[in-house]
Amino acid sequence: MSATIILSARPAKEKLEALLKEVQEMDLTPLEQMLTREETRQQHEARKRIIEERTMRLKLHIGTLETINTNWIQYIQQVPATKRKEEEDKYAQMSLLKNLGNHTSLKNRSIMSYIPSRRMIENGR
Repeated sequence: MSATIILSARPAKEKLEALLKEVQEMDLTPLEQMLTREETRQQHEARKRIIEERTMRLKLHIGTLETINTNWIQYIQQVPATKRKEEEDKYAQMSLLKNLGNHTSLKNRSIMSYIPSRRMIENGR
């Protein structure tokens, strides 16, 4: 069972890592001031769509990992005591969010990092 859980977590974890890399590489520099109002508006709208799409994907991947984590914890609680330590060790090694930190704070940090950028875009700055 634990092997199934590990296999189900791997794609979501990889997608989340790739998405976080995309977020880090996003260009949120101020737009050129020589653009017309319409060009500026269009660029702000494009950035807004990208931010909303990535925010949605972050929530989706983190939600998937939270569900997998919950399933794993429930599974560990159901196994016999003799096998529980082995499963807990697998869980610790797997660490669904290894190198990503605590998933709740990650979710909050990721979403919160978008708020200033999103406000700038919505306000046309």
